[in-house]
Amino acid sequence: MVHDMSLLKMVRVRSSRPMGWSSSRPRPHAKGISTIWTAILLVLLFGITGLLIDVGYSLLVTHQLQNAADAAALAGVQQVRLGPEAARLAAINLAQANTAAQEPVLLLDNPGNAIAGDIVIGRYNRTQRLFEPTLAGANAVKVVARRTEGSLNGPLGLFFGPVFGVTTVDISRHAIAMIGGGTGAGIIALNRTERNALTISGTVTVNTGDGAIQVNSSHASSAVFVNGTPVLNTPALNVTGEPRMVGDYDFQGELNTGTPPIDDPLAWLPEPIWDPSSDLGEIRITGGENMSIGPGYYSGGITINSGSLVLDPGIYILDGDGLNISGNATFLAEGVMFYIIGSGVVDLTGTNSVRITPPDPELYSYPDVDTYERISFFQARDNTNDSRIIGTSLMDLEGTLYFPSNRLGLGGTGEGFGNQLIADMIDIFGTGEITINYDGNEPAVGNKVFLVE
Repeated sequence: MVHDMSLLKMVRVRSSRPMGWSSSRPRPHAKGISTIWTAILLVLLFGITGLLIDVGYSLLVTHQLQNAADAAALAGVQQVRLGPEAARLAAINLAQANTAAQEPVLLLDNPGNAIAGDIVIGRYNRTQRLFEPTLAGANAVKVVARRTEGSLNGPLGLFFGPVFGVTTVDISRHAIAMIGGGTGAGIIALNRTERNALTISGTVTVNTGDGAIQVNSSHASSAVFVNGTPVLNTPALNVTGEPRMVGDYDFQGELNTGTPPIDDPLAWLPEPIWDPSSDLGEIRITGGENMSIGPGYYSGGITINSGSLVLDPGIYILDGDGLNISGNATFLAEGVMFYIIGSGVVDLTGTNSVRITPPDPELYSYPDVDTYERISFFQARDNTNDSRIIGTSLMDLEGTLYFPSNRLGLGGTGEGFGNQLIADMIDIFGTGEITINYDGNEPAVGNKVFLVE
């Protein structure tokens, strides 16, 4: 009986526990752990979301900076032939017309052309894919658009980065644009329709330094005729029509066909004004005389085939024989421009010393010295007579040779055939070396610009 009562007590004790009670129910400390993990996961989720927002924002600004760099480089290189200042100003202005992070993109000017600058002027070698900072013969502009410490816009501020102790990020993008087609031109053949507007024949070597060759002729089969075994050392040969190149020629530059013709860069140049009644007649030295003369109007021109002739600085208006130098003559004309009119021509074939330099207002003071600065020869636009220059190692011509309405023949050899040659049509021939020391004068603005990086 006692045994049964004990059993009943045990049953009653068990039945006194609340209904539904289970030994597997979480204890209070387990609830606390769950709350902590939930908080950690929420913080982590918040951090990842913030990171993704900041990353996406940074990528958007990176894209905007790239667009600004591309546009600024293209704008700058369109002006690079006009000078580094014009190129940098164009890049700065167009970059500022673009925005990144809702702010105008600001470029820091770089007049010293430092390689780490925001705007760098230079040359781009497409074969080697190499950009070299230089102001000499520039054909490319590099632009770096920045949101970095020290840049005009400063680093990019982040939205959620400060929560993790990162307040800003540095971003920069660069672009390099190059100019082709029309360029700063050492030789320009102005004629727009004729066959063989430029002819290069024989074994002649043609050097144009940093200046290209521009041929405006649209002739469909022979705008340019290259024949024989000539060597062309020029950055580019730009032709509106099609070239005809035969023989074992050597040409390492860039050939651009179908390029738009360029306008005569000296079309603005006025004709000199002179008084026909103040006629100085003609100068003819054939017997070995030594003579000095001054500027003015010479109706019979100047002819010398022996002896020596020294010209004072100024403007020489030549009719008749024009300027004819042959034989063993010595000819010195510094600070001079020759304007060839009427029946006159330029015919230089002498074997002795010939030196001609153009007007320079920094060295000379006389009427029109500023107007005709850097122009050595100007054959009148209504004078269509053929001229020729056959040089020797003793011939030293500086300045621009301008023959806008006639054909010019160029032969012989020498390092000094002027700094630029502009003519209606041009024949370059012989076995010697012809060097045009292009110095950036009268640049022809490019007509093909493109991104290379």
